Amino acid sequence: MEDYVKRITCMLLLLLVCPLLAGELAYRPGALKTHLEKGDRVSLVTIDDGRYKYAVAPCRPGDLFTIDAVGGSIYLAWAFTDSEYRLLDNGGAQTRVQAEIRAPAGAAYLITNDKGGRLSYTGRSLLKDNGLTEVCLLKPQVAGYWANTQYNTNDYSYSRSAYYRVSDGERLDQPEGVTLELPRKSGSLGYVIEYADNPAYADKRVIETDKKARTHTVYNLIPGRYYWYTISSRQKQGLLALRKGVVRTTGARRFIKADSADNIRDMGGLETCDGRTVRYGLVYRGGEMNLSRSLTEEDARELTENVGIRAEIDFRSPYTELKLKDDDPTNDITTTPLEEGVLYTNKPILGIEPDGTGRDLHVEAFRQLLSNLKNGLPTYLHCVAGADRTGCFFMLIEGILGVGENDLMKDVELTTFSAWGGRHRVEGHFLKALQCAKESPGATLKEKWINYAKAGGITDEEIEEFTAIMLD
Repeated sequence: MEDYVKRITCMLLLLLVCPLLAGELAYRPGALKTHLEKGDRVSLVTIDDGRYKYAVAPCRPGDLFTIDAVGGSIYLAWAFTDSEYRLLDNGGAQTRVQAEIRAPAGAAYLITNDKGGRLSYTGRSLLKDNGLTEVCLLKPQVAGYWANTQYNTNDYSYSRSAYYRVSDGERLDQPEGVTLELPRKSGSLGYVIEYADNPAYADKRVIETDKKARTHTVYNLIPGRYYWYTISSRQKQGLLALRKGVVRTTGARRFIKADSADNIRDMGGLETCDGRTVRYGLVYRGGEMNLSRSLTEEDARELTENVGIRAEIDFRSPYTELKLKDDDPTNDITTTPLEEGVLYTNKPILGIEPDGTGRDLHVEAFRQLLSNLKNGLPTYLHCVAGADRTGCFFMLIEGILGVGENDLMKDVELTTFSAWGGRHRVEGHFLKALQCAKESPGATLKEKWINYAKAGGITDEEIEEFTAIMLD
């Protein structure tokens, strides 16, 4: 009896000092038997078995242990108990286990036998919570222009966009990103970033980086959202979570980063006269991605897989701009440079004028866009620069939705921040497009745009379908 008391005392002392230990745990004679069920009490007598070895470590919920275990059919590899030694889970009896295990709620002790092989105690969770940070996704020049420019809609003799187009060679038509610091961890084979716009990480995106990386910048997020992220180190035995946090993104407009293309932006975020907002992720505008540009495979993958573009409407002429001068018609542009499976249609357009010139081509393009959206295909629309023809078309569709005159013209002028140069509200083709609405019947600018569109054949039903898809 005295020997038994001594053994109990030694065990309790071991349990008290184990929280101070790191590295591999010390094994002692004995084993945890598999006939125990969840809720059963584990006694030292039960553990006592001279044929095998076991280790006991105090733990708290959330503690991490790394196990390299060889399980068995008779004895468990490991188990967690509460403070009364009642079994919380019966661990793993797998034939081969290499995993990180975390102490569950209510855990007070971890018990493992020699079937557990090598068990290293890493202590309290290494997961550090970085909390909430806020990042504006617009370049400061663009953010300043959009926030500070309020035009007099009765005076079209001036433009202010050029005053904000000041940089030292920096591309202003691309967004800021969210830069995450990758914490150092010995033994790391690389780092894994997981992020999503919901705390359950549904539809999460996973990014793997090299072990030498110190930071990673995530681009093309949507403004006005919260993003949850976790940064893990890839270890031999599995992933070890090191950092987590939440980022709140801000910015009035959403530019898209694609180094091999220009002037790409999301139509989303625009506000309408009746207080609604254009949805993000449905309609994009920009410059051409071939001929004067050469879209890289990396950017094509980013635009399709991450940004989500599933269709392209090309406004360029098939008889001049898409017809190459090598006398071989098979080399003419008839497909998209985006990834396979993206729907490509060529709908050449010009500008539009109050007498209806060019409107029939815009109506065809509108119907193709509406068809794409009804079939769940977020669409990229472009001419060469995504500035003039594209700008006039977007004035029409944004006007139908009820975007105000100021924002219509400011959206046109955002091209000024791209490599294609200045585009200003005072230019004749934009003024003619605006005149299309102003000379049409209606009490509001939205009604005027709708009536101009209907005069070209667009129906009330089509306008209602487009509005239902595009507006929150």
